[in-house]
This record gives sequence, C-alpha cells and structure tokens, in this order.
Amino acid sequence: MTTQTLQTSNQSQISKFLWLDFIFIITGGLALAGLIFLAETLSFLASLRFFIGVIYVLFIPGYALTLALFPSRHDLDSNIERFGLSIGLSIALVSIIAPLINLVEINSLTIVLGIYGFTFLFMVVAFVRRYVLPMNEVYHPNFFSNPLANVSRVELYVYASFAVMFVIMTAIFLWIYITPSADDITEFYILGKTNKVEYYPQENKVGTDLVATIGIVNRQSSQQTYQVQVWAVDPWQENKQELVQQIEHITLLPNQQIEQVITWQMPYIGSDQQVHFLLFTSDNSQPYRQLQLWLDVIE
Repeated sequence: MTTQTLQTSNQSQISKFLWLDFIFIITGGLALAGLIFLAETLSFLASLRFFIGVIYVLFIPGYALTLALFPSRHDLDSNIERFGLSIGLSIALVSIIAPLINLVEINSLTIVLGIYGFTFLFMVVAFVRRYVLPMNEVYHPNFFSNPLANVSRVELYVYASFAVMFVIMTAIFLWIYITPSADDITEFYILGKTNKVEYYPQENKVGTDLVATIGIVNRQSSQQTYQVQVWAVDPWQENKQELVQQIEHITLLPNQQIEQVITWQMPYIGSDQQVHFLLFTSDNSQPYRQLQLWLDVIE
C-alpha cells in the first residue's frame, strides 16, 4: 500500500469522526433539556438528569472553550493536559456564570440556558477554527484507535486517578441529591387581595364572604397529599370556634406548587376575631403548618 493511499485512508477516518464530539455535546444537551422538563413529572428520571447535568457542569463548557482556544492537536502536549484544562476551565466558567444567573430568577431552566449560551458561543468559535485548519492538524478525540496505546505508565496512573475521583465525586453528589433531607419542608402561605403578602382583610361584616389565596409548595422529595381547614375562633370566649371552610385531596409532586382562592364567612361578632388556616398532610392528624389572621367583625 503506497504512502498516498495510507494518507487518503487516514484522512477518510479523520473526516468520519471529525465532528463526533460536537454531535455528542449537542445530543447530550438536548437530552438534558428534555430531562429537565420530564423529570418534573417523572421523578425516576431525576437521577439520570443529575448525572448528565454533572458532566455538563464539570466538563463540557471547559472542553468547548479548550477546543476554541487550542484547535490544533499540537497546541497541547497530551490528552491529560486537555482533559485537566477542560475541568479547570469549567469550574472557572461556572463561578463566572453563577453571579450572572443570580441577576434573574434562578431555576433549572435559567441555569441550563446560561451554560448552553456560553457553551454554544465557544463551540461556534471552535467550529470556525477547526474548519479552517488542515485536516491532519485538527485535534479531535480519536474514537477509532486504542486510547491507551501510546500512554506511558505515569499517564495511565493519572488517567486512572482522574477516573476514580470523578466516579467518587459523582457518587457523592448523587447520594446527596437522591437522599431525602431532614430539612425538606412544605411551604404554606396566604396572599391578600393583590396576590401579595399584604392587604389582608382587616374588617368585615358577619356572614359576608371573605376572600384570600392560599399557596402550597411541596419541597419534599416525594408526592404529598394535603388538606386545608379554615377555622373561625372567638378569642374572647373559650372553646368558641367553628370550621368555616376546607379543601381536601390536594396532591402535589415534588417541587410542584398550587395557589387557590378560598372564601369563608365569619360567624362571630367582635374585635380581633381569629382565622386559623391549618395545613394537614395525609399521614398526620395534627396540623403540619398553621397560619393566622386577625380582623374585626361587625354587624
């Protein structure tokens, strides 16, 4: 086989895998975006979402920036250097992106969009720089050869150490993520007539409707079913209280929220009448949360 034939064969193999890392990054990004939306309703996908998310946070942004800065296979001495630089740059980039994301409402979507935005910018630059280089000068992961063929014993130990540390870190983060925390709670709040935590009713006529909005947010790691009871209490007469409204069978998935308008009437006349809003969980006969309002009730 002639030298020209070998070069043609090598170029054919290179062109076949030239953009495969780009394809993996884009495919993984789309998969992560889909998992973010699906995991809100399919909780068993949360662990997979976390695993792909860790890879994107710890490696992909830095890898894309490394491709943009060092597109040639001669720019860096070894794959170990490129791998370590990718992780280091990813950590540095996340510490820059995080304060920027803090300027807007933080949720899973904004975090992903922030990382995607920077990664996409780096990939565009990397695409242009890789495209203009001669094919035999381009760096790309060598998917068609043994990655350990030309690795020294020292490099092999470094690779193994990186792999073990990455697995341990991922396992620790995954354990923390899926293990229920003792601090998991359910948020319970009341909104006034402007749908804010203000302008609550302060005076009303007996037997006339009162209106407020109750809010419940399930911050626990499993699906929960709730019940809300509203009690009118006369503080001036012992044991004078009446159940004036209740909502049953409110079922929320983890991180799901509901806000619902509730109406009731005060049965007693007097100043500083109390309204008790009690939140019950399905497995407890005692109130899980309790909120109170005070108002004057007139004829």
